[in-house]
Amino acid sequence: MRARTTAAALLALLSACAAACAAACAAACAPAPREVQARTHHASGTLESEGLALEGAGGAEPVRTGTWTYWLEDGTRSATGAWKDGVEDGPWTWWYPDGSPMAEGAYRAGLESGRWTSWHPGGALESAGAYLEGHREGVWIFRRPDGSIDAERTGVYQDDLEVGEWHEEGEVTLDVPPEKGGGRERVTFRGGLRHGPSKSWYPDGARRSEGDWALGLRTGVWSFWNEDGSLDAERSGRYQRHERVADAKGTKDAKVTGRVR
Repeated sequence: MRARTTAAALLALLSACAAACAAACAAACAPAPREVQARTHHASGTLESEGLALEGAGGAEPVRTGTWTYWLEDGTRSATGAWKDGVEDGPWTWWYPDGSPMAEGAYRAGLESGRWTSWHPGGALESAGAYLEGHREGVWIFRRPDGSIDAERTGVYQDDLEVGEWHEEGEVTLDVPPEKGGGRERVTFRGGLRHGPSKSWYPDGARRSEGDWALGLRTGVWSFWNEDGSLDAERSGRYQRHERVADAKGTKDAKVTGRVR
């Protein structure tokens, strides 16, 4: 009885080993993905895009790789861009129908990365800034077709959110918008960003805030006052990279940290 049980177990083990070997052999012997020339067409039949694709085994859907070129229906080239494993990866460039540049930038694993620039029709600069993992990061400058700064969109970005404003170089006195309480602010700009000491006042001249900026972000000790002159304890405190890390007394408390515009 024991001999039959042992033989059965040995047979099962040998069968499992044979199956594993067969699977490994099949994987090793499977043909490597093959690069083929691929094209897509507009509904009218004209060429829409062309580039290389990796043809997978077993009838798998080909995936784009390398540089692809794109055309409008009238045959005008509209873009070129790099692909890797079926996602955008590498430099891309777009053109208007007249051949002038529309935008250029790069992707990494399908997400915008690094420096991006775009232009209005006619060649005037429209925007310039950097992306980090698909989100705007750092200084972004937007311009209107006449070359003037679009102040509503221009600013300092972090994780795709605007966390600071951008202005021309030098020390300036700014009018605080009514939606932010009105009044005035005295601040110095370096490289288009708030940098150095800053003070602001309410419309009646009472002090509102005082602290330092470092390249567009609040840093160090900041003091804020309410309109009645009392200290605004909820906002006053020590800041790092625009976030409060301690209250006015220097007490660290995660509950009071937060971004302040």
